[in-house]
Amino acid sequence: MLDRNKERMRKGFECPACGYKSSGGRMHFHINIHILIDLIQESYHSPPGGAGYDQLYEGDGPHDISVVIFFCTLREALLENLISRLMSNQHLPDGVQERLLADNKSHIQKQDKLFRALTGDKWKEAVQKASAAVVLDYVAIDEFVQHAANIRNEFIHSGRKWAINRELSKACVDHVWGLINVYVSLHNLYLHKCKNL
Repeated sequence: MLDRNKERMRKGFECPACGYKSSGGRMHFHINIHILIDLIQESYHSPPGGAGYDQLYEGDGPHDISVVIFFCTLREALLENLISRLMSNQHLPDGVQERLLADNKSHIQKQDKLFRALTGDKWKEAVQKASAAVVLDYVAIDEFVQHAANIRNEFIHSGRKWAINRELSKACVDHVWGLINVYVSLHNLYLHKCKNL
C-alpha cells in the first residue's frame, strides 16, 4: 500500500488494512520520478535569462517550456512505473513483458491498450474509480495533464511555443502533487494485495 504513513518504513510494521508485516522501507517510485519533480521545481523557480542571454523570440523564457516538458515526461514515467509493476505483479515472463512494451511504445498505446489489457479497465474508467474514494478530482487532473501533453506535443512536433506561458507552467507545478496521487491511487486499486482499503 502507498500512503504517507512513515511507520511503514520500519521493519515489522503491520499494515492496519491487511496485517502484512513490512520487511523494511523502500522507495516506490524509481529515482527518475524524484529527479523529474526536482527538475520541474528548479525550472519553474529559475530566473529569466540575464546578461549574455539571447532569446530567439519574444515572450516567456525557456524555463516555462522546460516545466511543461518535464511535467509531461513525469506523466510518462509514472505510467511506465505503473505498467512495469502491473506486469511484474502478474508474473509475466521477461520476454512477454518486452514484447508487450515493444508493441505499445507510445504513451497513448500504453495508457489505452496495455493498461486495459493488464487491468481489464479502460484508462478513464480506472481514473474515475480511483477518484471515487478520494477528495481530489482525478478526472479533472487527468484532463489537465492531457491538455498540457497536447500543448507540449505541438511545441515538440510543430514548433508552436506560443501556448506555453507562465500560466501553463504554474498550472503544471500546481498539478504535480495531484498527478502523483492519481498513480498512487491506481497502484493501491490495482496492485495492493489488500482489497479492503
